Amino acid sequence: RRANANPPPAAGRAPAAANSSPSAPAAAAAPAAASFPAQWQATVKALGRCKGKKFNLGALLRDCKPDTITLNGDTITLPFAHSANFDRMQEELQDPNSRQMIADAIARCFDAPYKIEAVLAGGPKAESAPATRPNQHSPLVRTALNMGARILEDTVDEP
Repeated sequence: RRANANPPPAAGRAPAAANSSPSAPAAAAAPAAASFPAQWQATVKALGRCKGKKFNLGALLRDCKPDTITLNGDTITLPFAHSANFDRMQEELQDPNSRQMIADAIARCFDAPYKIEAVLAGGPKAESAPATRPNQHSPLVRTALNMGARILEDTVDEP
């Protein structure tokens, strides 16, 4: 269905752009402002087959919806809907190679370099999760839990 719907509009746009060359800069500026979702989808697609240290980066970024992403100056804020994907992305962002792959893809698709900030999307579930088990943020503890370990007691060591 998509394959049949996309070619006719593209064919219709090409002659219009060629006929209206004086207004081409104005026409190009209008879609650029409205094409944020398309730029984000291009970023996700560019990272679709890129594996970070442990996870597929494009798959993790699919959790961020274009309408929730914000640009503040030179920082792009990526709100993750699911805490598992947020934790995984935090782990990937700690690896310099993974961070660089994501930054390069964003710079290519958005035509500007941005600093990357990952956040957990709001909501009661997102706010209460970190307060209940702070030790689960450690990659070592998460790995042990994935292997079947259980947390028997949470203690906080004060310096």
